[in-house]
Amino acid sequence: MISLPAQKALAARWGRCDVAVVAKIISCIRIFYDAFNQNDASLLDQIIAEDWVHIPPNFPDEKPGSEGFKEQVPSDGHGYGRPWCSRRCR
Repeated sequence: MISLPAQKALAARWGRCDVAVVAKIISCIRIFYDAFNQNDASLLDQIIAEDWVHIPPNFPDEKPGSEGFKEQVPSDGHGYGRPWCSRRCR
């Protein structure tokens, strides 16, 4: 978890963002990485809109919208071999 002083420092650095906005951004980033680290594409439903457009697509046959992106999350329980986000992110 990022401390309140660190959140305030980020808010000041980003200009008009307040601490609540920074906390929300950090929460969304964690959910994104958790989806890959836990092999759980359903977590992306919390942060990616159904009509999201991936520009450019990762694959020529990638389906449109969030469903196409969610197919890129490993579901075999092996993930990518190591967490996307180090412990420093937590």
